[in-house]
Amino acid sequence: MTASMDVGHFDGTPDQIPAARRFVRDAMGGEHPCRDEAVLLASEIATNAVQHTATGRRSDGGTGAFTVVVVHDDGWVYVQVIDEGAVTIPCTCGARLDGENGRGVALIRELAWQWGYASRRLGDREHGVVWFVLGRPHDNQLNGQPRPRS
Repeated sequence: MTASMDVGHFDGTPDQIPAARRFVRDAMGGEHPCRDEAVLLASEIATNAVQHTATGRRSDGGTGAFTVVVVHDDGWVYVQVIDEGAVTIPCTCGARLDGENGRGVALIRELAWQWGYASRRLGDREHGVVWFVLGRPHDNQLNGQPRPRS
């Protein structure tokens, strides 16, 4: 099977998180072995984008947007969430075992084969990109996507 790519654009508001989850689920189809974990992790990253970056609160008082990219083949998936930039980097700072918040990055670290983040200039501003890979693609299947770090 050839890898498939889908791109979804969402407003930077909390009510768009369920739409982002549905987008990832629908992009991957019902039988993909990584679907449930990909939906969970994409939801965590999208939530972080809305809560902790300019996506959810711009300096002009409005909200921005975020983009979800899903690339998948039979046994793997690469997902990235592009936000409108933040002054901090993703971390597991202050996550409590009994808390309701702060475990998104810890989940990504635990479940993903590889993950990472970068700041990328798109147009006239810096954007944050958080990505992960579930399953294990062959090297020739990532075709231009960020390569997992060793």
